[in-house]
Amino acid sequence: MGMPTLGRSQPKWQVWINPLIACLLAAVFASAAIAKLVNLTDFLQVVRGYEMFPPHLIPILSVVLVSFEMTLAVLLVLPGMRRVGATLSALTLLFFIGFVSLALHRGLVVDCGCFVFFQSRSLGIGLLIQDLILLALACVLILRTRPSRRSGPSAPGSNPTPTSRVLASP
Repeated sequence: MGMPTLGRSQPKWQVWINPLIACLLAAVFASAAIAKLVNLTDFLQVVRGYEMFPPHLIPILSVVLVSFEMTLAVLLVLPGMRRVGATLSALTLLFFIGFVSLALHRGLVVDCGCFVFFQSRSLGIGLLIQDLILLALACVLILRTRPSRRSGPSAPGSNPTPTSRVLASP
């Protein structure tokens, strides 16, 4: 006997879509973070090459970015945090797309800084397409993942619990 489902049942292969997308995105963010950590001095040089941050902030921003990418990877693989991870991933990818677009507009010829150690490549349309595909995957994951249910105050118009009726009575 199969598991009961609410609403329409989905084909068995669709059950694997969310974990597959989440693991793919997590692998991208984790491998990018690890590559930057392994070669942190090169990554610092890449960030300097973008000429967008004061030199004294670059080490701090670089460490924060690496930590954030690793955090995204962890959030994406935790089923209860997957939607949060996907949302933060989408916002991060939008930031990356804007950042790369601005650098391209300024005519900078620098390494993308994405995977420093594993893959070195210059900014270009290919990188933007890659980030747009990753953004699309993050958006699919957001749309396909149910929001987590939190126990908190009742929404207006909902039936109050017996405790709230007692507390609300004169």
